[in-house]
Amino acid sequence: MHAGYHQPVSDATEAADEWLRAEARRLGVSVREVRDLARELRRQAIEARQWTEDLRRNAWEIYLRSVRRCVAGSAAFWRVGWRHVRQRVERDGRDFTSVPCYDLIGRELREATPEVRGWSTEQIFELLWDDYVPRPAADAFLGTAFDQIERAVCDPRNANESTTNEGF
Repeated sequence: MHAGYHQPVSDATEAADEWLRAEARRLGVSVREVRDLARELRRQAIEARQWTEDLRRNAWEIYLRSVRRCVAGSAAFWRVGWRHVRQRVERDGRDFTSVPCYDLIGRELREATPEVRGWSTEQIFELLWDDYVPRPAADAFLGTAFDQIERAVCDPRNANESTTNEGF
């Protein structure tokens, strides 16, 4: 960046930053503390959903390997791939049992993923066919961070409670 050059900042960004600073001041904490807590909440939320992301990715790779006889290049589309398969199947008035190798996908996922060992193949496909919800941005956790800080400030007995990811 050259001296004297400033990147344009939107009014919305400036307003959000001012709100963040004002709320932190009101609670007597630093902006850094709030952002650190928000990052930790996001990390916990990502960790909590990691097994479902791994399940979706593994199922997509089984599908590609068994049905399409390929993995390279297409494996990156695990986030949206099942939505396209589901839409095509439902458009034709069929269900998950019309997906080639659906039983193999269910069996291999049960063997590889302890969380779904007792699930039926139908339950697995219900999870796979749910729309993938992208990971929330770090700023999405600022409100939750402020709520937790405010509870701790207003009632110090809450200060030692573990953090939660309510709403995420």
